Amino acid sequence: MNGKNNKGFALVEVLVATVVVGIGISMSLYGFGTAIRNSNMGRDVLVSGVLAGSLEQYSRNLAFSDPQGDPVFGPEQGENSLDDYDDIDDLDGLDISPPIGADGTELTEFEEWTQRITVVCLDPDTFEVLPQPTDTPIVRVEVEMLNGTRTESIYQWIVTNR
Repeated sequence: MNGKNNKGFALVEVLVATVVVGIGISMSLYGFGTAIRNSNMGRDVLVSGVLAGSLEQYSRNLAFSDPQGDPVFGPEQGENSLDDYDDIDDLDGLDISPPIGADGTELTEFEEWTQRITVVCLDPDTFEVLPQPTDTPIVRVEVEMLNGTRTESIYQWIVTNR
């Protein structure tokens, strides 16, 4: 023994403790970051579902086929805006941004979102997509929900000629 009384920490002990605490703080921050990302993803999925549901309600208020009897699939001549569309197939190929609510009004608080719509005719017996638009009593509406340029989700529903 050298006669000294060692009552403090050695430099190596301080360094080891600092590294251990640093690793703990790093892992905590990583965990918080992951939780925030997961929360944001959950919020985006919820928002996309609500916006798609609003579009579904809007589409169900449209006639199945053109009220004037025009056999054109998609918007008829003179139908240039959402206000002019009067039947379900008029929505085919439409990108709506900002998205619309069930009553057709723009939801400007979701301006970064887009409702991308595709309408296809289905065979009433097999539910297979028909290669060309035809006079069928059943169509499938698909809406791809985009948040910016990222596809958040895709929703589909069937509409029949009631």
